[in-house]
Amino acid sequence: MHLSLDSILRSVIVSHLMKDIITKDQLLNLLRTNKQGVIDSLNNKHVVYLNQEPSSIKTNGVRSFTIKDIENVATGKAGRTYITAKVIDHDDGDAEKYRSLHIAGLELAWQ
Repeated sequence: MHLSLDSILRSVIVSHLMKDIITKDQLLNLLRTNKQGVIDSLNNKHVVYLNQEPSSIKTNGVRSFTIKDIENVATGKAGRTYITAKVIDHDDGDAEKYRSLHIAGLELAWQ
């Protein structure tokens, strides 16, 4: 079987990208054992976040942020764990804001 340079490069790129992607399941597993690991794995990452409530920015509720600085990892009264962080809101003109994001709403994270 002969592989072209193009297919080899694609394979290497996809392999590299897949190593850098963090899924919700990985975050939830990490949260069970190491809250600091959650902070380390999310700081300076681009994330896809699913709003539970309606969003005034995006009607479908799928949001895009870059997490710049996580200040806190906590569990709310309802038992849901969230982060409080300074983010860049890519859906709102790259504005820097503070947001509380539930871990369960974070679908993917990558550098």
